[in-house]
Amino acid sequence: DWKQLQQLRPDSLVLANQQPIPFDTACHVSVDPKAEYLVVANYGKGSIVLYPLEANGAIGPMLQRVVHVGSSQHPSRQSSPHAHC
Repeated sequence: DWKQLQQLRPDSLVLANQQPIPFDTACHVSVDPKAEYLVVANYGKGSIVLYPLEANGAIGPMLQRVVHVGSSQHPSRQSSPHAHC
């Protein structure tokens, strides 16, 4: 659960597995409060990817990918969406 995750020490972490992030590179990764899902924000393509977290801490296959479209109120400064934290 979330309290167990908060008590982990960095030197006690081990790699359980990996999942690909389609079409982009992550800029922010977050775990939901119940430690059931991993949410990844991809700045360059403006997408958000959702993965389930297994009981053993492994990341399951991608559940959903949302790609944002559009630009800001100042398109010369930001011509496309940029998802982040």
